Amino acid sequence: MCLCIVGVLEKKNILIISGFGMAITLSLMNVAYHIEITDKDELWLPCLILVYIIFYSIGYGPVPWILMPEICPRSVS
Repeated sequence: MCLCIVGVLEKKNILIISGFGMAITLSLMNVAYHIEITDKDELWLPCLILVYIIFYSIGYGPVPWILMPEICPRSVS
């Protein structure tokens, strides 16, 4: 599935989207942690952690493994 997304959006765009999503999610986690959420809103942090993991798994998780063979090919002619 990752290769299909990379084919459509290109590697650079996926890394930009993933990076911005992770940065925004971490900022929201920081705000949610410091405003001392009340008991009824205790699901904010786990939901934000889940969104962070989704953004990571879209870009910065798999894309470096796709880039490695392009940077360092196995056979040098």
